[in-house]
This record gives sequence, structure tokens and C-alpha cells, in this order.
Amino acid sequence: MMMGLEDYEFKKMLRFLSSVRGQGTELISIYIPPDYNIAELGNKLRGEYSQAENIKSKQTRKNVLGAIERILQALKQWKKPPENGLAIFCGNISNQPGVSNIKLFVVQPPKPIQVQLYRCDSSFFLEPLLEMLEPEEVYGIITIDRREATLALLKGKRVEIIKNLQSNVPGKHRAGGQCLHPETKVVLEDGSISKISEINSNRGIVSVSNSKTSVSRVKKVFRKENDEWLEIVTKYPMRKIITTGEHWFFVPGEYGFNLKQAWEIQPGDDVIMVKEIRIEGKRQKLNVKIPVKGEISEKGIKVLAKRRKTLKISQRKLAEFLGITQATVSKFELGVGKISLDKIKKMVKYLNLNWDDFKNKYIVNTQLFKFPEELNPDLARLLGYITGDGNAEPDRIRIYENELQVAKRYATLAKSLFGVNVVVRRRKTRNYYILEIYGKELIKTIKKIFPEVFIRKGVPRLIQLSDNDVIAAYISGIIDADGSVADRGISISMVDEGLVTDISLLLLRLGIVSSVREKKIRPSKIRGSMVISKVQTELLISDRDSIDKAKKVMRLLNKRKMDKLSKIRKKKTRTSQVWISGKMLIRIARDIGMNTMNFKTSSNFFRDERYMSFEVFSKAILKPIEKRVKELERLSTRNMREFRKTLGLRMEEVARAMGVSVTPIQRLEKDNRYKNSNLERKVWKYLENERDRMLTKAKSFLKLASEAYCGDLIRAKVKSIKRIYTPTYAFDIAVPKTENFVADCFLVHNSSVRFERLIEIAAHEWFKKIGEMANQYFSGSEVKGVIIGGPGPTKNYFVNSDYLSNVIKKKIVGIVDTSYTDEFGVREVLEKSGEIMKELGVVKERKLIEEFIKRISTDGLATYGENEVRQALIEGKVDTLLVSEKLTWLRVTMKCPQCGYEEKITVKGETLPTKPCPKCNIPMQPVEEEDVVEELAKLAEAGGAKVEVISTDTPEGKQFYEGFGGIGALLRYK
Repeated sequence: MMMGLEDYEFKKMLRFLSSVRGQGTELISIYIPPDYNIAELGNKLRGEYSQAENIKSKQTRKNVLGAIERILQALKQWKKPPENGLAIFCGNISNQPGVSNIKLFVVQPPKPIQVQLYRCDSSFFLEPLLEMLEPEEVYGIITIDRREATLALLKGKRVEIIKNLQSNVPGKHRAGGQCLHPETKVVLEDGSISKISEINSNRGIVSVSNSKTSVSRVKKVFRKENDEWLEIVTKYPMRKIITTGEHWFFVPGEYGFNLKQAWEIQPGDDVIMVKEIRIEGKRQKLNVKIPVKGEISEKGIKVLAKRRKTLKISQRKLAEFLGITQATVSKFELGVGKISLDKIKKMVKYLNLNWDDFKNKYIVNTQLFKFPEELNPDLARLLGYITGDGNAEPDRIRIYENELQVAKRYATLAKSLFGVNVVVRRRKTRNYYILEIYGKELIKTIKKIFPEVFIRKGVPRLIQLSDNDVIAAYISGIIDADGSVADRGISISMVDEGLVTDISLLLLRLGIVSSVREKKIRPSKIRGSMVISKVQTELLISDRDSIDKAKKVMRLLNKRKMDKLSKIRKKKTRTSQVWISGKMLIRIARDIGMNTMNFKTSSNFFRDERYMSFEVFSKAILKPIEKRVKELERLSTRNMREFRKTLGLRMEEVARAMGVSVTPIQRLEKDNRYKNSNLERKVWKYLENERDRMLTKAKSFLKLASEAYCGDLIRAKVKSIKRIYTPTYAFDIAVPKTENFVADCFLVHNSSVRFERLIEIAAHEWFKKIGEMANQYFSGSEVKGVIIGGPGPTKNYFVNSDYLSNVIKKKIVGIVDTSYTDEFGVREVLEKSGEIMKELGVVKERKLIEEFIKRISTDGLATYGENEVRQALIEGKVDTLLVSEKLTWLRVTMKCPQCGYEEKITVKGETLPTKPCPKCNIPMQPVEEEDVVEELAKLAEAGGAKVEVISTDTPEGKQFYEGFGGIGALLRYK
């Protein structure tokens, strides 16, 4: 049905009420169902009046009490509610502080009110009325061929695109895929981090299945030349990815995941990212061959000293022979000094002893240092500490530390791990400490096994392969050495961007979300000269849930930072957002008898105007859904009215399903004397079937919401998009199992796989996918019919095969030819389905506007413009008046306060223009105002003309408003 004046007035009233804002919680909203007792409501309001007398604010108390008095007075005119119930709104609508202007608004809605409600807030509660604006006429539209398909819903006059998908069917001349920059990082099955350009076929890679990360096999790698890139940067977590414009990204949509190519994404859009990577890793065996050093035993020293004395050789003579000092020989024989093994060998021969015999008896081999057999958390923590702020010299590792206790703790750790000489000393001139770990061979071993520790080019590969305890310890060591813990969160800044990116990906193994950004470095003055440091990359952990996990898995040895970590947690908010769309949730919820009032959250979540943290999602969304599932499972009452109301069905819906009027259904529910066993049996069967349908859908709904809550995905808002021009190769990979993979924390689509399948197999999978989606979106009772469109015979093959369920096939009301399969194709379907949907408002409106434009262009019986249409109405020429619902103009009567001269003007803005009296030149005053649409409608009614209010939901309606000013008329004669 097209919009009438009553609908226009209803929408106009809602627009006004939604614009009202109270100065406190002083605006009262009351909803009265058709069967509610007015007297009982009066008693409740008097109770609320008593409660309101305790309001602390004098102004708010006065306004609330005044509003309740006005409502009680108004209720006296009704003994019982009207047929559809009542909605009453009352409160102070003045925008001036301290000024009261209490107004009462009574709305008789076009549909029955289902809820009894009293609410006092800073704005009027309009959700139950706004839901009534949702159209009842809903049709499904599918446009399809082998390349592309679009699913859409026609709701009244508004077309909503559900999904527009590109097919997996290979083209004849195209191969390869949409690609990413060669430096893009991906995580492999063993936990290692690799650039996408280094991936080989048949490797396992992290992807997503059922909202959780898993490992899938790479089938093939593609490469192509590219010179133009897009750099996409998100807000939180702040991450960037460099991609070609053609690559597909997953984005949240009203009907689940949608796909968007990079060039379609705009700042402010949301993309899907991961908050956890589920890879455990395993302990890495090191198998270090520790070098040994020969040393003489105490007994051997005594044997040599005794032999020298027996041969009567002086210490001085022996020292001259060996090329050392006499004091060295003396200390050696006393056991307090050392002589090299080469000189001991020379000494043995000089004293006429057999070296082989002496070596076997008195030379012992000792290891130069200790080293763990496996990469354990203690070793990983020390390696992280060295990575953060250490450097290697030929014979020692030096680490700089500001806190003595931290330096001592790591010194103890190094001593226990390696068994070498470890020294902590203070640098007096700079007020910091130096931790020195000695051992030339030890340093060589560390460099060989963990070369990345000293060059800081990424996280050591053995760390990446390790279990999560080792990873947590390694990152803890970095934070102890080079991280900071402040009010903004946990921060790590380093010169090497690759190392920071690796750390951020490892943190996802621990369920910790982090941002990575370029850090702005201010120039510093050193010895009188301004010095600009190297650009650094900063990693920041600032989400409360991530800080909680960091505190749990990371045991920082820096006690000050650990204590600070406990304090800042209380100050942080939860910025990780559930990816799922509020519009999708409420759409499914309404199909199982729920509405926005069942959920403890703001209604703008269901308009996708705000998002929700995981903790709030659990309380506000999951629990009500679980409650609804239990309610439907336990529903077994034989009271028809109670059964129907529990399902959330209106009496009109049951009557329409039975093909009868409301009266017999009403009598079945309320009149025990009324007997109609055949109808009663049908109604009960219908209600029980609806209960079973709702329960099945509610369980699926609960599963979907639970997957979103328990899954590893979040949504992130795009901050900026920048074009980059760099000639290099671009890479993509085929992952047939999931058709997606995780790249630099983003969930991206695997578009290359379509070129690996045989054409017919791919086509079958494509049609199967679209059929499943159609079965999912169009099976509900709210969808009255389905229309299929597309070029060529493909659409007929799709319909005649088994891709659509029998439920959908029964709903098909037409198949039409279209040239396109995108949004233009959907518009084509509407244009070519006039006979199929001739009773729909969108078709009527389109034909009406087409007729109007045709008459205008041929100088026929039509006119437009406010003055022209008003004059035609006065003369009785108008057959049909056309006005746009978007018109907000006022017709104001101006009067001269001196001579009484009156004149009507049209005000198109918010400010009333000043107009002097043409007789006495005194500014005229407004004395009356009226909506232009209402004024023109009265003129039309007086002349016997029809009135049609044109929406702006359709292209034709927009064209009428923007091109013709929103006012036009079809004429009877000129």
C-alpha cells in the first residue's frame, strides 16, 4: 500500500517526538495495550507520583509531577483503550533551562500495541512505535548468473541488498587472484611467522572456520606485477595492511559476513580482524654442543712442582723457558694462578715427563658454560630481555637497566642458566646499571641458535615455534627491558617494524590484542646539536580484556611495572567489539517473537550506530536469547491466548493465516461458550507449528550469537586509506578449505581458489551456495514471495534444479529476464514485475511518478511547484495531489499588529523571515502556522482530489523530491 495522510501524520509525529530532549529524566512514555485496564493504570501512575516526590532536583521533580497530573487528567476520557491501544507521551519540551513547557501527546497507533510500559527518561521511548513502521509486504529478490548473484529484500518501498557476491566459477581468460603486498605477514601451522612472498604450496596457514581460527592447507601461490597499492589503517586495534584494490576483505553486514574489495572500503567502514590465534606450539629441543676446556688438577700441579724441585730447576729458570714471569710460576704452584694448557704441555716435556701419561692422569676437561637442553620460559625470558636492551661484544653481553633489583634478578637468572661469570655494576656518571654476561663461546652459541636476538630482525624462529608459555616469557623479558607501563597501557617501541609486527602476532597466540603504529619522535638536543632519532614502531596494548590476559600470562620481573599493570586495568575500557551486526540480531529476534525491549541494551546497537564489547554482549544478548529458547521449550499451556501471546503473535496474524476475520479468533480465546472445533484445531496446529519453527530458529540464533561471543573475531573501524605507488610483485594464495586466511591480523578472502576448480564443479558449488543463502533468508513467514531474475537461461536452471528448498520454490511468484545481476539487476526486476507485484506500494509509486514525469515532459495534464499546484487545487483542476514525505515546510499566516493586514507565506527553513506590512511598513507577526502538506491536502479534499504521499525510499521518490521540489499534481484538465 502507498502511504496515506494518516501514515504521514504518524511518521511526522514520531519525527517530532524523537527530536525532543529533556533537561533531566523528566519525559514520560506510556504504552497501553488494547486489553489493558485503564483504572489499573491510573493506580500505578498515582504510585509513580508518590515516588516522584522524592526526586532530588527541584526542577525535574516539578516537571515529572506536572506530567503525571496531565496524564491522569487525560486518562479520564477513556473507559477502555481504543482498538489498537494508546501511546501517551508527556513532559517538558522547553529547551530553555529553568523554563517549563509541559505538553501531552496522545498517539493512536496503526497497529495493536503489544506491551504495557511506563518509562521516565531524558527522551521519549519510541521503539514499539518505530517497529510499526516496518512494512508488512516483504518480497525476496534473487538475480543470478555464473559470475555474480545478488540477494535483496523488498520491504514496502525500500530495497535492502542482503549480499552481492562474485562467483567462484573461473573465467575463460583470467587466472590468478587479487593480491597482497609481499611484506604481508601470515602465521603458519607450526606457529612460525612468514611473509606471504615466502609461502610455498602445501603449507598450513591460519584461517577462520565457524568464527574460530584454525589451520588450512595452501594449495597454490600466485604472483603478479603491480605498481599501485592501497594502505588500509584501522583505529583499534591500529593495524595496517597493504593490498591491491581488487583484494576482498570480510566486513560485518546486516546478514552476517559481507565481502568488500579494498577499493570499495571507506574511512569509517568496519572490517573483520582476529583477536586470537589458536596455535599451541611445542617445546623446542636445542641439542647444544658445549665446548670444553682442559685444565690441570690440583694433584697434577703438585706433581709438577715436586718434579721441578727433584731436578733442582729454579722457578726463575722454568719461567724463562716458558716465557712467563717467576711470579706466575709461583702462583701456579700455590694453586692460585693459571697457566695455559699449551705451556703446561711444554713444562711437562721440559721436566722430562711423558705428556700422554701425564694428560691421562692429571688433565681434566671442563665445559666452558651450561646451556638448557630445551627452550624453556627462563631462557626465553632472558632472550627477550637481551632483545629489548642488550648488545653483544666479542667476550660479553651488556644489558643496560635503570633499576638495580631488576638487573640483579636477571643476573641471577643468567648465572643459573649458563653458569658463567655475571657482573652487575653501576655507571656512576649516567645513573644506570650494566648487567654483563661473560663468555666468548657462550655468545657464539647464542648468535648461532638465536641470531635475531642481537640483530633485532624479527622474533627468533625457535621462539615462534615454541609453546605459549615460552612466548609469554619472551615478551615479558622485552617488556622488562624496553617496555613501559603507563595509563595508556603496555607499550613497546623499537626501530625494527618487522620485530614489532612479529610480537603483535605472537600476542594473538595469547589472546592479547595490540595496536601497531609509527611512533612520532621529537628531535632531541645532544651536546648543543639537534639530533633526530630513527623512526620507531610502537606496539600498544590498551584494551582491558587484553591487559587482564597480559597480567595473567606475563610474570614481569620488574615489580614496579607489574604493580602498575594491576592499577591501569581499572582505568581501561573494553574496546574489542563483537563483530556481529545489531540489525541482523534484531531481524532474527523479531522472527522468534522477541523485540528490542527483550534485550538490555541501547536501541542504537540494533541500528548499527554503536557496537558492543564481549562482556556486555554476554549479558545483554546471549542471556535473553537463552531465556527465549527455554521459554519456547517449556511452552505447553492449553490456554490459546496465553500460548499466542508467549509466541509474540498478534491476533491479526493468526486470523490471516487461518483465512478468517479476527472475530472468531477473538471469541475462541475469550468466550468459553463459543464452539468451532475445526477452526480451533487448525489454530492450535498453526500455533504449535509456529512454536516449533521459532524454537528451531531460536536455537540456530543462539548458536550464531554464541559463535560470535566465543569466536576469535572482532570488528575494527577503518581510520584511513592511502594510495601508494611502488612497482613490485603482489602475492595471493589459494586455501580451498575455508577460502580465507589471516593476513597482518585482517581476515581476507581467498579469491584465487576459484581459478583452480573445474568450471562445472565450481558452478555447482556456486549455485549451491546461493541456494543455501536463499533458503536461509527467504524461508521465514514474513517473506510473502520470491522473484528470480538474471540474463540468459542460468536463472531457469537454478530454479529447476535442487538448489532451492520446496518452501522457497512454493514462494516463487515470477522469473524475469534482466541484463544485470547487481543492484541494477534488482531494479530491473522491480521494473519488469509490475503485473506480479501490481498491488505493492513500490510498483504503484513508480508508475505514478512515471506517469507524472511523462505528462510533464509532453506538456500534458500535470504541473509541479508549490504555487502552481496550490492554484490548480483552488481552481479544482487536480485529480491527484503528489507530495513528498520529506517536505517539512510550514504555511505561516502573518498579521500586521497595527492595521490588521494578513498574508500567508511559506517557510522552508527553521528561521521565520521578517516581513514588513506593505501598508504601514511595520514588521508583521506570525499568528498561525500549518504544515504545507496538510494545507494542500485540505485543498485537495475540498476539490475532490486524491492525495498520495510519495516516499523517498525509491529512486523515483528521490527524483520527485530533488527534481520537482516534492510537490506535483496530475490534472483533470488544463
